[in-house]
Amino acid sequence: MFVSRPIRDPLRAMATTLRVALAASLLLLVLWGLTQDLLLIFLSILLAALFRGLSDPIVRWTHLPKMLALAIVVLVLFGTILSLAALAGPQFVAQTQ
Repeated sequence: MFVSRPIRDPLRAMATTLRVALAASLLLLVLWGLTQDLLLIFLSILLAALFRGLSDPIVRWTHLPKMLALAIVVLVLFGTILSLAALAGPQFVAQTQ
């Protein structure tokens, strides 16, 4: 059970509370400033997991080196994205004009 003790020096307690509040505020401010960097790191981790997850079956089935299978996966995915952009891009441009 929690038993509170009487505060011997209220100014010291207030100073401690202010220090903790200031430290928490500074931490939140730093995290707010790093939001884009943290999102970029998170996205890179997700993409790495995606690429690795798609390249593992290629390594198992073809016995290619891991780096070669990873390069194939990356090239195929980016090629697919570029192909879709090339096919759908003119339609999007025509609809916006």
